[in-house]
Amino acid sequence: AAQIDWLVINAGLENMHALNDKQTLFAFNLTLDSLGDPAFAPRLSALLHQHAALTHRVVFEFPERVLAANPASLQVLMARIKPLGVRFALDQAGNDAAALKYLKIIHFDYVKLAPAFVQELEREKDHLRYVQALCDLAHAAGCQVIATGIETEQQRALVCSLGFDAVQGKLIREPTPMRRL
Repeated sequence: AAQIDWLVINAGLENMHALNDKQTLFAFNLTLDSLGDPAFAPRLSALLHQHAALTHRVVFEFPERVLAANPASLQVLMARIKPLGVRFALDQAGNDAAALKYLKIIHFDYVKLAPAFVQELEREKDHLRYVQALCDLAHAAGCQVIATGIETEQQRALVCSLGFDAVQGKLIREPTPMRRL
């Protein structure tokens, strides 16, 4: 999986150059294998130095389960490449409440709420307080909070009323292959 991450990052950075888009953020999901590879952080740092003009538009996303499995390696990676201007997101947040304790020591730029919570909000209003608490906790840690899996205007309005900073999902834009951007 680390090799696949590496290939995706390389191709993504090349595509970013080709698109000549100066504003769009590009997010790369990284796996536990990459995080556990001691050569990954130095290689990634060298690659990002080669693409220094793009780093302010790069976001590396880590699923909550990856954070819980290897927080020390994530801290090492972040310390090495965050000064280059890249951003970090905790993805699929809320599924493992124990992982949320890391928000106070690992400084993510974004926390992305797992899509299941959005769907549950519409069906079970008692989840509203839990989701509100997750949003408040992430804000208290200095993160922008993104609701993912937004498919309806009602979902968008509900999460915006809870104080989410952004939304992501099919309502906003269908996933698009790079060749069509």
